[in-house]
Amino acid sequence: MRDFVSLPGKAIYLQWSPDGKRLRFSVVDARSGDTSLWQADLATASAGPLLPDWPGSRLATSGGWTPDRRYFFFTAVEGGTSNVWALREPEGILRRINSNPIQLTTGPLSFYQPTSSKDGKNIFAVGEQTRGELMRYDVESRSFVPYLQGHSADHVAFSHDGQWVAYIEFPESVLVRSRADGSDRRQLTFGPSARLQSAMVAGRFTTGV
Repeated sequence: MRDFVSLPGKAIYLQWSPDGKRLRFSVVDARSGDTSLWQADLATASAGPLLPDWPGSRLATSGGWTPDRRYFFFTAVEGGTSNVWALREPEGILRRINSNPIQLTTGPLSFYQPTSSKDGKNIFAVGEQTRGELMRYDVESRSFVPYLQGHSADHVAFSHDGQWVAYIEFPESVLVRSRADGSDRRQLTFGPSARLQSAMVAGRFTTGV
């Protein structure tokens, strides 16, 4: 056994190409927890990011090829959900193709581990829709009861005077501020913002920074 390449993080979801000449996988960033697609070439014993300039490469997870090797499937987070993307593979050094991935699914489920059928006409993937329920502990009944109508949220933080509350809607991962009774709701972050970024804003809200 010998080392093949050095990587900046942990490699997961390794997938061999149908011809056995390439290895694609996801590399986990130790600091942020983000994943990015990488490819290792056996002939040159080298490895590097598969889509270094693609804006959606954050939180991308390796998938697999179609049997004819024309397309590579993977998942990436867009708008708070993980969707399936397809990447057209080059078919020769003289043929130019569109190197931008094509999005194949658009929620509401999050999809993972896409794989092609044997005939290449269908894609199978694991679909998931996670929800939460905001609860509070009622001292009199000694039980948990729904809070803010049981809204699907987490990372709840209250202002010092207790009049306002900030939380992250789940699974959308957007920061929301409202009064403690749920009225006067206002969304503070938009787009595919990171959960960590929203949580940091919620932390500043509760500390009054």
